[in-house]
Amino acid sequence: MTPAETGKSPTTAKEWLDEIVKAQKDFSKWTTRAKKIERIYLDDRDEGSMLKRQYALLWANISVLQPAVYAKPPQPVVTRRFSDRDPVARAVSEVVERSLVTLFDTADVDTCMKGVRDNFLIVGQGTGWVRYVPTFEQREFELEDGTEPVEALADETLAFDFVHWSDFIRPRARRWEDLPMKEAIDAGIDAFEAAWVTDAPTKAMAEFQAGRAARRTNR
Repeated sequence: MTPAETGKSPTTAKEWLDEIVKAQKDFSKWTTRAKKIERIYLDDRDEGSMLKRQYALLWANISVLQPAVYAKPPQPVVTRRFSDRDPVARAVSEVVERSLVTLFDTADVDTCMKGVRDNFLIVGQGTGWVRYVPTFEQREFELEDGTEPVEALADETLAFDFVHWSDFIRPRARRWEDLPMKEAIDAGIDAFEAAWVTDAPTKAMAEFQAGRAARRTNR
């Protein structure tokens, strides 16, 4: 049984790769169907078929649904939970709201959301990631006997990434809440750090790539 089936998160590079292969097998039928639907949407046909005039019905239907699902970035609204006379809370909520408005403009959340929307309408799965992006700079830290260069946090922001449906995979589960996301992330960070102490990741990746090449050859 795989770690996901036993309720445990993978701890080695090989176990992670085995989970990826298993997830690819579980979603192989869906992936094949999604590729066909995407080709129809893009009108990706061979030269012989291009001679026949066809009405892009799927493209037209999705174009109608696009503004109904998502048209423009949301307008952030930050309010106090309790409407009492608290000038500090009012000032803080205003600062947070203005910060979110600026973030949505500078981080271009609109492009990410439109990609998520289109994938959702075409294949039924839209995925976006929010990343924490810190910026560090070298500063001099004063000590009793002199100074020492240290890496200090200079700025921090968020980035919004659109993830194409073909670049996202997960274990099979009935509900999103059933996926061991937090445990997988926590275990994955520790496993990634520990795995590179040995040559396990290199060997496992070589085996994975070899098996992948063999499967492509046998198609």
